[in-house]
Amino acid sequence: MKKVLLAAVISAGLFFYAGSTGFAADYTVSATMPVSSGFVMYQVLNGTWSSSPTTSLTFGTLKEISVGDHDFIFLPDVTTDLYYVILPMGGGLDATKSVQVSFSDTGTISGLGKKTTISYVKVTDSVETEIKKARLQETSSVAVSSLGGAALRMYVGIYNGVPGSNWSGTAAEVFSGGDAAGNYCGTLTISVQ
Repeated sequence: MKKVLLAAVISAGLFFYAGSTGFAADYTVSATMPVSSGFVMYQVLNGTWSSSPTTSLTFGTLKEISVGDHDFIFLPDVTTDLYYVILPMGGGLDATKSVQVSFSDTGTISGLGKKTTISYVKVTDSVETEIKKARLQETSSVAVSSLGGAALRMYVGIYNGVPGSNWSGTAAEVFSGGDAAGNYCGTLTISVQ
């Protein structure tokens, strides 16, 4: 069985201090992605993709904001929309295979996998259709045959409290003032099986 593997180590530091609204957070995420993994990652900032692939995932300083029914959650600076897109290198995938994603917390404080999400999207003629969305902590997969010949994109970001209509599995959690300060680490693995 041919297997393409992406092992990305995700590490995050979350520190809280008293501020004008009670809390602020510093959350730094980094990921390394081997070039031979068969996938490539780009940063997407305010809807614009970076001009070249990246091997690191950084969200910078989280700001306390309100989203929908969720008050006092922490996300990247509210003036920016920041997430990452992961694509198969070379375009298409074998229609008889599945793309499998798994995540495991490896730090002294667990929880990063509950607070970050992945969205699977099929792209046909530049039109995106979300297939499903799940928190990284849950093992998830998408059958390449379900794409119907369309391209696959996977979007990874910090959960904003809005699950959307294609949610799969247990709900993700937002970063809040109740989270323990410290380092949140984990390993993200993407394979084609």
